[in-house]
Amino acid sequence: MEELTPAEEIIAEQTEILHALRRYYRDLHRVDIVPLNPDDYYDQQLDRRDYREPKDKSRRQAAKEAGVSLPLRIRALLSETARSELNERKAAADARQIVLAEEHAAMVEEDRAYFLQQQNQYNEMIDERKRMYLNGDPDEVMAYFEDVLLGDRFMIEFAEQPPLYKSCARAISYDPGKKSLCIRYRVPNADEICTIKSFTYNEKEWAVETKELPAQNAHRVRTDVLHAIIVRTAALVFYSDTYHLVDSLTITGYLDYFDRAYGTNQTVDVLKTTISEEEFLKVDLERARLEDLFARLFKTNVSTGLYRKEPYELKGVA
Repeated sequence: MEELTPAEEIIAEQTEILHALRRYYRDLHRVDIVPLNPDDYYDQQLDRRDYREPKDKSRRQAAKEAGVSLPLRIRALLSETARSELNERKAAADARQIVLAEEHAAMVEEDRAYFLQQQNQYNEMIDERKRMYLNGDPDEVMAYFEDVLLGDRFMIEFAEQPPLYKSCARAISYDPGKKSLCIRYRVPNADEICTIKSFTYNEKEWAVETKELPAQNAHRVRTDVLHAIIVRTAALVFYSDTYHLVDSLTITGYLDYFDRAYGTNQTVDVLKTTISEEEFLKVDLERARLEDLFARLFKTNVSTGLYRKEPYELKGVA
């Protein structure tokens, strides 16, 4: 087998990373989904620390106040007068230590009582938040599911060590009567999704260059990744809904992009979809076909031209 040139080795390495990313894209709607359990969520926030008692320094402090010093100890080895002085000071230090030890013990008891009071108040607050969640309090339900989504860990960019995707997910409303939850979720910009087809070596520039997929194929990849992210978002919400507080989930997906004309970041809502928990929990994500799953179960409105037009050309969905 012929030895690869340095350029060929780089291309082989990049191609391997590309193929791994393609496989990851295919499973993105179901891979590494880690649901949150409400009981664990609130339990982990409880303060179970033991009180740490401050060290008793009364002996050292008493000796210092009484003047029991190292030089005096040394002189006491050589002089009877110094030895007598040392013994007197040690006696004074012992008496002073008793007082300081009592003061330390009183301080410790006061400090322990304050620590336990603060700890109990904090834990009661966590318990109250859990009761509010179980009773369907909108703010607490939204806070829980927001943490569920912000804890999701996945990546979509092409790199040896790709950064975690930042969804900026935010719960915007919850209706306890209808058990409907609405969230806003940042969907990927076109340039965040890898649409590389292959790599070539430019001998003139001494550089490895990328060749992009045809426009139609690139659009398909971007759309599939978008659908996968929406499906995994629904999966996280419903799989984390242990107490069935959400019957219906509405996801508004928005692009956050830099507008070169204005020199500022802009947002535009490009997708709005609704899915019921009852229908979603019938799905086997390991076997379901993503395209069919998204088309049939998600009631979706998407901006015309998404991933074909520039973001500023898109009309936001209602």
